[in-house]
Amino acid sequence: MGKALKKIIIVLSFSAIGFIAFKIYKFLREVIELEKMLPQYLKTQFGEKPEISLTVNFKGTILKVKFSKSTLEMREKIEQSILEFVGNYYSCLNIKKLKVDLVEKKAASADENEKKLKDSIQKAEQKIESLLNNNQDKKPTRRPRRKPAKKKAEEVESVPEKNEQPKKKRTTRRRKPKAKTTSEITSKETR
Repeated sequence: MGKALKKIIIVLSFSAIGFIAFKIYKFLREVIELEKMLPQYLKTQFGEKPEISLTVNFKGTILKVKFSKSTLEMREKIEQSILEFVGNYYSCLNIKKLKVDLVEKKAASADENEKKLKDSIQKAEQKIESLLNNNQDKKPTRRPRRKPAKKKAEEVESVPEKNEQPKKKRTTRRRKPKAKTTSEITSKETR
């Protein structure tokens, strides 16, 4: 009786773990799919593709959506359309635990972009100079030539005895015959 009860408990615990793992997998798959599909949906609705970051924790899901300032004027309409989209297509995500944060997109100024570009160019130039300096300091090295190996008296072939046949030296390697194509086979058969 005790062994049967242990087996039942083990089977039930493994099935419970499997069920929970399946639920987590399904939830994460939907979160990843939402991250791909929501920007396209919002682009069709509002004409601008937003930047989206999704954070999932035990308390709920935080959806941070970045729009330009002009699009953020329709804040309530954006939130409503996001909640409808998630509710209709992603049933694993609980709308009550979904928090939508609408944030203004910060456009990178031209000065910041120029500074980053100049810094990266300077770093690249310094790296090139250091590589050139390292190569000039080193003298080109030559590999020493191999001297032909001298044959020792033991390695020289011995004269074959009367009963022994002389060994034949192979001058070329044997090549495998080419595989015949179907056209070659059929042409030989027709002759």
